[in-house]
Amino acid sequence: MEDKKEQGIFIPFEIWTIKNLNINEKLVLSDIYNKEIHSGRTEYNAKAETLSEILSLNTYMIKIIFENLKRKKYISCNPERFTDGKGRFKTGISRRYINYENFKNAERFIIPENNIFLRNGEKGIYLNISDLYFLNAWSKTKTNEENEKIKLRAKITNKHLILFLIIKKIAFFHGELYNNLFARFNIKDIVEFTGMVRQTISPYIKALTEKDLYNKKQIRFLYDLSKEHIYNELFNKLEDTTVLTDYKKNTKEIEVTTIDGEIETISIGNMENLYYINIEDMEEVGINVFDLLKNKK
Repeated sequence: MEDKKEQGIFIPFEIWTIKNLNINEKLVLSDIYNKEIHSGRTEYNAKAETLSEILSLNTYMIKIIFENLKRKKYISCNPERFTDGKGRFKTGISRRYINYENFKNAERFIIPENNIFLRNGEKGIYLNISDLYFLNAWSKTKTNEENEKIKLRAKITNKHLILFLIIKKIAFFHGELYNNLFARFNIKDIVEFTGMVRQTISPYIKALTEKDLYNKKQIRFLYDLSKEHIYNELFNKLEDTTVLTDYKKNTKEIEVTTIDGEIETISIGNMENLYYINIEDMEEVGINVFDLLKNKK
């Protein structure tokens, strides 16, 4: 059996850019498409239970995704019918196929070549099993008489997708001990890369940069360092990080509070669109940033 740690799904840009599919529909369609292309087989018969484990979604949701892909005419479904020993008809595992004519003519958005999320001419986006788990759910084990395992689902998958893209695609370590994680991006870049409209993206970014409730903990994943009060809040942690003075244009002076409680005037570089990623807050709710950064592409 394939090592679960090596499992994952590659979303080719031909599917990533289809307008009328959500992220999990793209993942399932990609799994069907990739297996047809690489295996040479013209049918797909993975069980909902198998995809459920990989995508961290329940089987009911997987079946809905199959139905949605069929309704949107990207796949066809041909259940296997057979007779048992008593002559009764039974239905086996569905055989699913890509409708290549509809697939080819799907309406797609265009990602400009200078989009910051494009890297090294990649042909799509790969999400391994840990990435998929991050996207759709966290799990915790609660020990009780039944040793029940409780799965806590993320409320907004798209918000996790945006955070995943920021960390996986453009985040970088910087600092004396390389223990601070940053990202520089415009909302426009995310809009172009995801195909979501700005009115959808902006509230997600706002939620990520303000205190939000995750697993009953109030945390903030990103800090917008262009806002002086936020930079001031983090000053004592970031003062030795030279990236903050690397951008000499638009240098300005601001007042910060030192660890001793004194007010100090300092000069900083261009902080516009520079974000600090709060690793400690992520760890508090069980998000391992270093897992996300493995095999960073």
